[in-house]
Amino acid sequence: MRYALVFLFVVFFAGLSTGCGSPPELQGVTLGSIQFEGDHAAEVAADLEKALTAAGATLGESAGPNLVGTLTWEWAGEGETPYPTLVKVFIQSEPEEKRFTVTTRYAVAEGAQPRDVAHYRGEIVERIVGRIKSQDR
Repeated sequence: MRYALVFLFVVFFAGLSTGCGSPPELQGVTLGSIQFEGDHAAEVAADLEKALTAAGATLGESAGPNLVGTLTWEWAGEGETPYPTLVKVFIQSEPEEKRFTVTTRYAVAEGAQPRDVAHYRGEIVERIVGRIKSQDR
């Protein structure tokens, strides 16, 4: 009997924990389009759209500000296998008074094993979404 009560308590608590999740962090944020210039701009914009949508933002709304920015990549390595060492991001919303300005950078640790660009895109997108979340509060 005791084990049955403990089991029921655990099941109840697990159900309560999963059923009472917090709402998406960017719920209520509406944005127009995302436009980047620079190396791998289209890929970063696509990754950012997915991440913002997953965080609860609504994209493609004409009433929302557009995110316009630049990606500046610094490269090392020679020949056909260059790898990034630093990525700088500057994004602002247009029109500017509608709320977001994001400036961030991702520096690859000195001596780190070079990775493919997709790895760094993920890191960059996480930082951008984090900055947008902090400005939305």
